[in-house]
Amino acid sequence: MRAAILGAVLAAALSGAAHAQSSPPAASAAPTQTAPTESQIAAALDLLDATNAMSNMTQMINTMMNYAMAEVKAQHPDLADADIERYKNILSDEFVSREPELKRAIAVVYAQHFSEADLHALADFYRSELGKRYIATLPAMIKDMTPAGMAWGRQLAREALEKFLKTLPKNQEHA
Repeated sequence: MRAAILGAVLAAALSGAAHAQSSPPAASAAPTQTAPTESQIAAALDLLDATNAMSNMTQMINTMMNYAMAEVKAQHPDLADADIERYKNILSDEFVSREPELKRAIAVVYAQHFSEADLHALADFYRSELGKRYIATLPAMIKDMTPAGMAWGRQLAREALEKFLKTLPKNQEHA
């Protein structure tokens, strides 16, 4: 559950550019039916640079890795803490070495949903004073949103479980 909520927060962090527009998306913002051009992808990569998206993603991945390592420890209590730390370091090294692949994959998604002109306009916004302030504030906002999202998710899960248990025959409720 925590990983799912953090994943949603991560997606929100990466999609900040899309939500920052004050007007409804233009017709050119509709997903393309053809593969994006290299110039669209380049514009999307520039947008990711302008928004520090990969830095925000790294922050979220580090947070999620801490939860993942706790899960590994819970599922494999026989593993020594040093072994779990070694696994975490290997995983972190893999992420760092393969980050360009992920960045390009994210850029392709942006390029599929925004025209090249829109991508340039968004990058320009994020390089403006307001855009820079938004980017600078985003990590603290994510940090503040994460506990709220986790609490919301726990409450939602409890309520859904209660509803589900009511649908079970009485003799299966706690089986």
